[in-house]
Amino acid sequence: MENKPNYGDFSSYLPHDNPSVGADDPEKHNPDAAHRQAPPATESTGTVQVKERIDEALHQTAGKLHDLAQKLESYGESGSQTGKVTEKVAGGLHRGAEYLEKANVDDLGNRVTETIRKQPLASLGIAFGVGFVIARLLRR
Repeated sequence: MENKPNYGDFSSYLPHDNPSVGADDPEKHNPDAAHRQAPPATESTGTVQVKERIDEALHQTAGKLHDLAQKLESYGESGSQTGKVTEKVAGGLHRGAEYLEKANVDDLGNRVTETIRKQPLASLGIAFGVGFVIARLLRR
């Protein structure tokens, strides 16, 4: 009987460590042994560590925004046009810092996902713009 490839066995299409092992040689090919994958890492351990790092970075950023807002407040003269602008910018920085302090990593991820789904073209434009700015900064 002729050995025909098993087109229903998708593992026959995957690369093998040993080039002599293939779909046309079923005696040497054991799909269960050749394509055994390591059990997935516990999601909670890796995910928790990443979330903790992101949370720490958010709090550090919030602290830096508060510091920057305080510096801006000291530059402006009260009552002048410059003072009004710096107060407005400093207030925005304080609000942004407070938002970051209260932010939950899961909530931020969900909001970003929802925004991308609602406005994919705007999200793509923002991603392109950020990438362009980062590329320009890295060239220097």
